Amino acid sequence: MERNKVKFEDVNPNIWKIARNCLSYLHKMINWKRFPNVSNSCPTINSEHPQVIRVYWKAPNSPIVKINTDGSFTKDGAGVGGIYRNHLGKCLLYFYTLVMATNATDTELIVVYWAIILSIKAKWNKLWLEVDSAIIIHLLNHEEGAPRHHSYWLNKIRDLSSMVQIHFTFIYREGNQPANWLAQIGSHSNMTEVAANPPPTLHYLLQGDTLDVPHFRIAYIDT
Repeated sequence: MERNKVKFEDVNPNIWKIARNCLSYLHKMINWKRFPNVSNSCPTINSEHPQVIRVYWKAPNSPIVKINTDGSFTKDGAGVGGIYRNHLGKCLLYFYTLVMATNATDTELIVVYWAIILSIKAKWNKLWLEVDSAIIIHLLNHEEGAPRHHSYWLNKIRDLSSMVQIHFTFIYREGNQPANWLAQIGSHSNMTEVAANPPPTLHYLLQGDTLDVPHFRIAYIDT
């Protein structure tokens, strides 16, 4: 994924993100495949006061359907993606598509809107929607003080939200990888995909979420 960002989005690689994703993968292999715990011998990534945050994706209680969404906005275009899972972590539906947007925040709001639309069409009315943008959570949970240029999509989302039982929560990007992957695919696709059977890469990411093994987010505290 990091390689694709360098190649298609002209961004510099994030070596710390790559490192922590490698550590997360190792821990999954240790717990799931019973590999030897080689990570015990790994040196600390940075000795200057690292704060390690363990990020877990949590399944909803039945009969709530959990939706994870994400948007990808670059100078070359915008894409969105979302995935619906039940209390067992099973994929019920996923989607991705290219969208027209003028900024990253509107991209995130657009995918929330379409995620709720698809839920209503599927007759799922008890929803838990999770995103990796703290800005979006603030906009969705606070009716006052939203910038006027975001009001169009916010009003449409609030109209839909009155038709279902829904609550919105934040998760770090490390725990939102399936939706992030779908958004990346959407940003480079000339088609819209809505399906129930995930492709192999998405299936792997979903399987990782169901394991009782965290993703790792490493933050560095200034002293």
